[in-house]
Amino acid sequence: PRADRQVVALSAGDAVLHQYNLRHGVEVTRGERYSLIFWLKDSMESCVANTTPWYDAAAAKGDPDAVYNLANLLVLEGREADARSWFMLAAAVGQPEAALNLGVMLHRGIGGRRNRALAKYWWQRAARGGKAAAARHLGIALMNE
Repeated sequence: PRADRQVVALSAGDAVLHQYNLRHGVEVTRGERYSLIFWLKDSMESCVANTTPWYDAAAAKGDPDAVYNLANLLVLEGREADARSWFMLAAAVGQPEAALNLGVMLHRGIGGRRNRALAKYWWQRAARGGKAAAARHLGIALMNE
């Protein structure tokens, strides 16, 4: 939610590095924003194999953001049913992006059976977690009933 935001003032030439689980947004009040993004990996093996072992370790410890990120990787691999299960795990412990994506998968029947009632439930949870897109999905679903 917006009330939880903290402002970090940057000057021209400043750079910011952050870990994968920092949910962030950028608001430019003056000038222009340019982004240069580097994805850093923890070993040469991770680069060569294109793996993310830190997600596995963090997910095994119950980190909902790592579980969410693993689910996104499964979607990219075309493993929708597995991704849906991982999104469910992350959403169940309050990860709002996972709840949003799970709602979409349930509504469209991606990775399993279509369940529009359950989709609305997860969109409501995601909206309460600050995801405006979830509120939009929920509103459209309710209007189309």
